[in-house]
Amino acid sequence: MVAQDSQDGGSVEMIQKIRLEKSQLREQIRIKRRAQSLNNAKIIFQDDAISNLINHPKLKSAQKIAIFLPTNTEPDVNQVSTKLRATGLKTFIPRVDGELLNWGEYSGRDQELQIRGKFSEPIEIVTPQPVFDVVIAPALAVDIYGNRLGQGGAFYDRVLKVSKAFKVAVVFEDEFLQNKIPTEEHDQKVDAVLTPNKFLELK
Repeated sequence: MVAQDSQDGGSVEMIQKIRLEKSQLREQIRIKRRAQSLNNAKIIFQDDAISNLINHPKLKSAQKIAIFLPTNTEPDVNQVSTKLRATGLKTFIPRVDGELLNWGEYSGRDQELQIRGKFSEPIEIVTPQPVFDVVIAPALAVDIYGNRLGQGGAFYDRVLKVSKAFKVAVVFEDEFLQNKIPTEEHDQKVDAVLTPNKFLELK
């Protein structure tokens, strides 16, 4: 019994350590992103990066794509969305409803959006919810093993857990990490990373 208590205590301590490391990494990246945004350092996605994404076999066979509308501190994927729609793909963006993300189709028109806080969201939600072929998710960091660091609300972890879609995380170049991101059991991996300079499938 004493050994079991010690083991449980160690497990709790390890979880707390991982959560602290994730929290510290999030704050470091948020500080950097805020400074970048204040400096009006707009970073454009290179054509090659977008082309490599669009020409991936999973995109070639896709019909419905989940993507997001970026805040002013996130990589500006609006140009990616536009080019995806130009190929005939349908794009969908999320709306936070309680602990879930619900999705509405987005064709690029402002009339389809409403503002809630700092987020733009779809006014109309699709029912039933679409089954996506590709999910393009925001992230604060991704490592070479496919581990994704989100904002901490686990909204996208819940989406990625139940989806059979090809999963892509979007980060700035210096947020694609060679070192492993600390992870917990609920954290979901992605299949690929998209940065402003490249698209890379993660083996």
